[in-house]
Amino acid sequence: MLRRNRVTVQKWLHKYRTGRLNILLEPKKNLGGRPSLIPPNVIEKLEEELQNPESFQSYVGIQLCLTTCFDIELSYKTVHQLVRYKLKSKLSEITFDF
Repeated sequence: MLRRNRVTVQKWLHKYRTGRLNILLEPKKNLGGRPSLIPPNVIEKLEEELQNPESFQSYVGIQLCLTTCFDIELSYKTVHQLVRYKLKSKLSEITFDF
């Protein structure tokens, strides 16, 4: 079984029968959801800064920069997810020589 609601299957069949197969096959665009707390221009500037390996030493540094420079308060977890997964950047690990 499809494990879909009967009404959903009926809508699919109706679209298919009326020749709108292309609509069924297209990937869905912007399904809504919560808007980002960070404006696109701030994300662009953050991406530029992350290209420089000496710009930020920690996610807390990025968090402080967003708070002081752009008045955007985010949790550590949100900053980490943004930098690590959305921007695909990894901060270099600091090693201590004793």
